[in-house]
Amino acid sequence: MHRLMVIGASGHARCVIDAARAGSTGEVVAVADDDVVPTAREVLGVPVVGGSDSVGEWWSEGRIDGVVVGIGDNDTRMVVVERLLAIEPSLRFSTVAHPTASIAASARLGDGAVVLAGASVGPQASVGAHALLGAQANLDHDTVLSEGASLGPGALIGGAARIGCASVVGIGAVVRHGLTIGNHSVLGAGAVLTRDLPDGVVAWGAPARIQRSREPGERYL
Repeated sequence: MHRLMVIGASGHARCVIDAARAGSTGEVVAVADDDVVPTAREVLGVPVVGGSDSVGEWWSEGRIDGVVVGIGDNDTRMVVVERLLAIEPSLRFSTVAHPTASIAASARLGDGAVVLAGASVGPQASVGAHALLGAQANLDHDTVLSEGASLGPGALIGGAARIGCASVVGIGAVVRHGLTIGNHSVLGAGAVLTRDLPDGVVAWGAPARIQRSREPGERYL
């Protein structure tokens, strides 16, 4: 049995735990979180064993077989990934997919990627390391969801599109076939994208329009 530790104790972490339990990923045996309140002893019945510094100990002692970072904010998730690798360079990141997700046989899922309930990943599509597909999100054929990027619940991405590193496509947003969103950009909830977006911008509306610039690490949730 693959023993999994989830990093994070928020709502998204609960979604990751639920997906892992429902599927064949293995058993979630521990949660680690640097910001958890002192009174929080468990998340969905899984014990909170400490902060991120506990990961190296659990890994070196052979008590876990993999880790997944259950943090919804893309930039924060990638910072935590870097921190964990600094603590333990040999750490293995597990991929979690809910059993109701539809993942084409030719699709590729990177280490630490999460695909939640009802999401779809089409033929020859690529989901980067630590990327996230929310519930009912659709990544069509030949599309790239880059490292650390995310699709909100119900987001629809047409074929042969590209979503850049750590970029966000919000809840229910639509991206037309063949378009590109640059790195560290945010497409707001319900937006309809009909033209490419560059790096480091925030856009919303139908059709979507660029509203302002955005720096990497700027909060959006």
